Amino acid sequence: MKTLYELLYEYKETDYYPFHMPGHKRKSVDGNCEVLEEVHQIDITEIDGFDNLHHAEGVLKMAQERVARLYGAEESFFLINGSTGGLLSAISAVCECNKKVLICRNSHKAVYNALAVNKVCAEYVWPSYIEERDLIGKIEPYEIAKILEKNKDINAVVVTSPTYDGVVSDVKQIAEIVHHYNIPLIVDEAHGAHFAFDDRFPKSAVSEGADIVINSTHKTLPAMTQTALLHVQGNLVNRSRLKNYLQIYQTSSPSYVLMASIDSCMQMLEKEGSRFFDRLFILRREIDDFSKGLKCLQIVSTEIAEPGKIIVSTKNTNLSGQELYEILLNKYHIQMEMAGFNYVVGILTAMDTEEGVCRLLTALEAIDEELDVRKGIGEATKEAKDNQSKMEFYRVENAIAQTYHEAMNQKSEWIELGGAAGRAAGAMIVLYPPGIPVLVPGEIIEEEIIQQLEIALTKKMNVLGLSQDENKICVLCE
Repeated sequence: MKTLYELLYEYKETDYYPFHMPGHKRKSVDGNCEVLEEVHQIDITEIDGFDNLHHAEGVLKMAQERVARLYGAEESFFLINGSTGGLLSAISAVCECNKKVLICRNSHKAVYNALAVNKVCAEYVWPSYIEERDLIGKIEPYEIAKILEKNKDINAVVVTSPTYDGVVSDVKQIAEIVHHYNIPLIVDEAHGAHFAFDDRFPKSAVSEGADIVINSTHKTLPAMTQTALLHVQGNLVNRSRLKNYLQIYQTSSPSYVLMASIDSCMQMLEKEGSRFFDRLFILRREIDDFSKGLKCLQIVSTEIAEPGKIIVSTKNTNLSGQELYEILLNKYHIQMEMAGFNYVVGILTAMDTEEGVCRLLTALEAIDEELDVRKGIGEATKEAKDNQSKMEFYRVENAIAQTYHEAMNQKSEWIELGGAAGRAAGAMIVLYPPGIPVLVPGEIIEEEIIQQLEIALTKKMNVLGLSQDENKICVLCE
């Protein structure tokens, strides 16, 4: 069976004339752009012979069956607007009136939005905290068990594993606990699309018993931005309802270029298997060996975070994570994935090169030497130490004045950030990346949160939801 890309490539060589969408008629507007010219030639709509994503019977049906086979799922679906569309669809499919959904507090904002549009209340389970690295930790199964025992009105559980930083929870044990209550487990495994293909990675949530698993293929696999997958198994999810929501939250004109990217990636993984990831583990060993020679900076071990995450901690230095991020970017032209308060994160994939990793390690070595000369081993400034004690955004359990969906319909106003303590948030405040809400509409704004936001702004971190001048915050009218 030919892949979608092979069919598209063959089709572009035919003489069929397109009296159909898209409007570029398979030609680039700018004839000088060869890349766009190539893309436009295979950018089609649901024409004869190319199937329909929302009623797949041909090449797309076969392509999705290949995905299910590779991941060990009963059914898998292409997502062409990222894991966000998958999370919205999955949560909507399991929501019930007058029921709650248990989510981990470090969930992506898409999880909160899914609950809001379905007018469903959230019950929170809080992740553990890895103090020596200032990282959000895993979800403890016993915490979920305690909450489910106390709250009989919870009808689904949503867990993020791995986290943005690569920390993995015990999904197998969590699934066993959740299934004891005969409710489904949804796992946001956006950053773990690679897990299923090599035993050297943590096990995929699909094999660990989750009912719905969402993967972002574009995050850690060689697929285009905006591509993702949703897997479903077991009998706790109404699949007809799920498929209906996939149609609601995804465009009726899905990109064949994006779908071909997923299919091409899956075909390669089917052929190469775990051999494809050998380079990643060779590079990871180099990184881990190199880390032993650092004096001030520290690279988090794979015992804490999965091998595909390069986490460089600045905790015992006078640098913040944002400052290290900017030095790597501006001085060494190395673009990391994100900056935390006391660390930076890079994503390592099988497509990385020896030259790229060498550049990063050389840069870190030079920076580490400067830190050693300037402050000595582990001697952080007072400001850095003070900041580290405050940088625990997701440990503040904000009181809830109104649910998110109730707050969405309330009048709001903008006030000075410094005077917002005790007021209810009127907009979602998000550090991006990773896209986890610091404040959800309807939550009471604590003084500690204000202090943390002010420090984040001082450190030039990307805080979404504040006014453009960064001095005002949206609150509900009293």
